[in-house]
Amino acid sequence: MQMKIKKLGALLVSVALCAGMAAPAFAYGGEPVEEVEQPVLTSTTDEEDVVTVTDEETGALTPEGNLTLVDDYHTDYSDGSGQQFITLVSKSGATFYLVIDRNAKGQQTVHFMNLVDEADLLSLMEEEEANAYTAFEKPSVVQLEQIFTIDKSRVQRFLGRLTQDEMQEIEKGVVSSLDLNELFFKIKIVSI
Repeated sequence: MQMKIKKLGALLVSVALCAGMAAPAFAYGGEPVEEVEQPVLTSTTDEEDVVTVTDEETGALTPEGNLTLVDDYHTDYSDGSGQQFITLVSKSGATFYLVIDRNAKGQQTVHFMNLVDEADLLSLMEEEEANAYTAFEKPSVVQLEQIFTIDKSRVQRFLGRLTQDEMQEIEKGVVSSLDLNELFFKIKIVSI
């Protein structure tokens, strides 16, 4: 019983504290505001409001030039980026490549390239090496998949490890891939 009286007393004290601490709060009560009716937008599809796009064949925007368009390929991605590959040929027969790289932000990077020939490669070499280089004097029949770069540090690990028969097989492969005269190859092998 005494416990019930203590609980009842605690409940009465907590109710009295809650009621005594409550303070009224008054909101700002300035001038009354007029109620403005919001406009309602209705969708109308009049014949005059519809936008149509028509492609017109009006010709080129620029006058006749020295280049002819050969290829024009586009790749577009869902994020808005893409590439455009354009191949152009001049009246003199030179081929040029135009690559337009578009990113998703709308920025474009344009690369203008041309074919690389032997003269371009020789101009990159030192003058002494270019004068001594005679590979371009006759046409080559080496296929692209036969050309590779040799790392000198890796080759040095294998120096002196080939037998004479293995070396002759390699020379035969080089002669056949370069379409050299087999008589020259036989004379060279005999003289070794």
